[in-house]
Amino acid sequence: MAKPHHYQLYSAAESRSIDSRTISDFGLPGFTLMELAASQAARHISGEIRPGQSITACCGKGNNAGDALAVARLLAEEGFPVQVYFPGGTDGLSDDAAANLNLLKILREKGTPGEIEIFIDTQPDISGDTIVIDGLFGTGISRDVAAPYDTAIKRINASDAVVFAMDIPSGLNADTGEIMGCAVRANTTFIFGTRKTGLYCGQAQDFCGVRIFCPLPFPSYLCKQERPVRMFNQSSLECLEARLQEFRNTRRASHKYENGNVHIVGGSPGLTGAVVMASRAAWNTGCGSVQVYCTKDLSSAYDAHLVEQTRTIIPPHKGKIITPESVEAIAVSIDKRPGPVVIGPGLGRSPESLQAVKELILELDHTTPVLIDADALLALDKETREHLYPELPMIVTPHPGEQNRMHGRNAHVPEDVAIQMNDFANRQNLVYAAKGLPMIIGTASGSWVSGYDTRIFSRTGFGDVLAGKTAGLVSQIPQHQLSPDTMADMLRLAMLQMVVRAEKSGMPSPGGVI
Repeated sequence: MAKPHHYQLYSAAESRSIDSRTISDFGLPGFTLMELAASQAARHISGEIRPGQSITACCGKGNNAGDALAVARLLAEEGFPVQVYFPGGTDGLSDDAAANLNLLKILREKGTPGEIEIFIDTQPDISGDTIVIDGLFGTGISRDVAAPYDTAIKRINASDAVVFAMDIPSGLNADTGEIMGCAVRANTTFIFGTRKTGLYCGQAQDFCGVRIFCPLPFPSYLCKQERPVRMFNQSSLECLEARLQEFRNTRRASHKYENGNVHIVGGSPGLTGAVVMASRAAWNTGCGSVQVYCTKDLSSAYDAHLVEQTRTIIPPHKGKIITPESVEAIAVSIDKRPGPVVIGPGLGRSPESLQAVKELILELDHTTPVLIDADALLALDKETREHLYPELPMIVTPHPGEQNRMHGRNAHVPEDVAIQMNDFANRQNLVYAAKGLPMIIGTASGSWVSGYDTRIFSRTGFGDVLAGKTAGLVSQIPQHQLSPDTMADMLRLAMLQMVVRAEKSGMPSPGGVI
């Protein structure tokens, strides 16, 4: 059974500390941990080998080489022919790597079902019929890959070999997912004991292939984090949907306005489609009502598209954009039927509309959840962020360009999101969703990192659907259970439901997401 820390992400230093303390404090030998990791990887690889394929273990000097050597030994014992290649020689091997090399030599001498060859001064053939076990570098790499290992990595990548990486593809930074000069492109990466942050950030998506987690018996007390960083993917969906059902059961609404109200503030000439997509997405979550705010001159643009959603006509009486004149009418309407407010879809960038956003945020009841997306994020300048009401529950969803405009930087890893949240006076009640690859969601209590390829949503309309869908789900949280973490739960649920729908359809189609 999976333990909670199996879904947490750890830095390279945290991972090494957990491993070393399991050995030194808890008393499990490092060689035992290596054998447990290798046995899981070997079991999987043996099921993938086709007749005629050879196995080449490419080894460096550290314990990552020890993992590869252990896997090679186990596969040789199953009868598969194995080649072991040391581009940098065998001097200076770690103790466990040296011990595993010695075991291979004993098997080669005494006899084993699979032939064993060891290459030090010469290079083995690596072709499309080769299975490569990548054990060149582990999580400790801190500078660009140098000769002769860079040549070995380029040979692996230039071949058509099927590559299995031990713990992390060699050359990938375990903290950031940055490529350290060059890196192995793996078809499969076996993750041993702890999920490293760099396996989900930066360029990891292009180098890790399929990621398979191999648990190790690390004691839970060594795996605690002060501010947990967790991964979420489709495996989280069932739990989040059950959470939503709990919220619905708690509400026990007797009429539509007790079943969650969503308010959509946005729209401008040429951009009304964003409002349509956001409002439809909100309605399709099962909430009780969706209210769309628009001026009289823009109202006709929605006539053929909004059926279930209600429109509220707001000042100005002449003009098609929201202005400061609109704020009081919007705030009064929301106060009558409280619920999450989505601000931004199709808003446009006129100074009048951005000023209206600033004033509306300050005018709303401080317990009203507000989701700021798209052009409305331009209203969150430094001064506005510093003067937000501390108790205001808020979700912001900037993509990298919007993050750069807001903070002068964008988030690549969870720590970056935590830093950017400090720019908000309401940081304790904030959900910060940094769009990108990966998507990183931060709250005051921790972070979540998407464990899937978010590039399937690099299309116009995705953000509008996500905003509306999230608000619709948040509207169904009972007021006494509303918190940044429960809002983040509903944001993750909205994302995952969209992922599943996109995968089933074979292509992303934000406007059709239900």
